[in-house]
Amino acid sequence: VPGRPPTAIMPIVPPGEYQAKLTVDGESETQDFKILMSPKEAYTQEQADAKFAFWMEMYEVAENSTSNVIQALKTRDEVLARVEEMESGGAKAGKLKKAKAQAEVIAQIAGEYEATYVSTGRTLAEVINLPATILFKMSFMSGIIDHSEGPVTQSMKSEFQGLVKEAEAADAAYKASMDAELAKFEKAVN
Repeated sequence: VPGRPPTAIMPIVPPGEYQAKLTVDGESETQDFKILMSPKEAYTQEQADAKFAFWMEMYEVAENSTSNVIQALKTRDEVLARVEEMESGGAKAGKLKKAKAQAEVIAQIAGEYEATYVSTGRTLAEVINLPATILFKMSFMSGIIDHSEGPVTQSMKSEFQGLVKEAEAADAAYKASMDAELAKFEKAVN
């Protein structure tokens, strides 16, 4: 999300055979390579593949959530721009007042939705003192996966499913609120 702390979820591929391809000026070269399991590890290829699949699921949920937040902020900005256009276009005072009030409601909903996913503090002290957000928790969990060996634990899977449910609930609440308030905004400006 622009202007916010990044969500660091960077899955690392499991052991296997891969191929790198470099294309420069229309000419390509390909190189095969292998990533091997650490000989110090006692887990299986299937466990490594499952860990990667879990990690990629987390990455995809975070990507989708980030896109949703960016879209919410875009909606907010479009509404505020329309109010500015009304103001510069000489809209009637009563109509402009209603549109501004409704735009503030929409901005509030978008801001609360954003704050559900990412820290919206303006300073490091504010960021540290705000509750952990959905994407922060996923980022933290990804760091644990990155620095741990072996398969993903059942407790981590359960925690992630809880975050997915929290995200789904936030998305549904946002959509219901925003749809209703956007309809009111359209009525106020037309």
